[in-house]
Parts: sequence; structure tokens; C-alpha cells
Amino acid sequence: MQKQLVYIAQQSGKYTLIDTTTEQRWANEFFKTKYDVKHFTKQNGLTIVPKPVEDLFDDIKQVPLRVRKVMKKHLPIDADYLNLEVALAEIKPLGYTFEYGLDAVPFNLKKRDE
Repeated sequence: MQKQLVYIAQQSGKYTLIDTTTEQRWANEFFKTKYDVKHFTKQNGLTIVPKPVEDLFDDIKQVPLRVRKVMKKHLPIDADYLNLEVALAEIKPLGYTFEYGLDAVPFNLKKRDE
């Protein structure tokens, strides 16, 4: 029997478990500490996995150093459309892409679908 995969989320200062397949809260349990979470998951045969990151800007350390260097070089705090286009052109061959809005703020950094 395959173990059910869950990740830990924090809500209102307490921890809860999220099912990785349905993205729904697993049971109506809230826990005060991560130790309580681990005890509960062990008791119920659950496997804790890292929370999936959809926008790599939220966890930039998962991005290769070459891509981070391009971002640092071309995306200053006050980036404009030209900065964004140059950065995008340089990271696409590295296998990554991102979007940006009218406010010239980049978002949704992710691996390109090849």
C-alpha cells in the first residue's frame, strides 16, 4: 500500500497537513508544533514531503546559480520592460521562464515546458 503524501502548511500560527493530490486540508487537525505533526503522521501512516513551489521567485534557492546571476544582473528593484525582456531572453536558453505585468514586476518563474 502506497503512503499518502502530505506537506505541512502554517495557518494562523498553527500547523496543518495538506494532501498533495487534492490540495485540501488532510483531516480537520491543527497542531501547535511540528513535533505534534510528525507524531500524527507517523501514527497515521502519512509521508511528509516538501511543499510544492509553483513560483520559483518564492524559493529562489531552488533555481540554478546561472539563472540567479542573470536575475541579479538584469532585474534591479526598479526594473523596467527592457530589463525584463533582456533577463527573459537570457534565461530561456537556460531552461527557465517568467512572466511580468504592466507594473513591470516579474512573477511565475518556472522551468520551461520543453
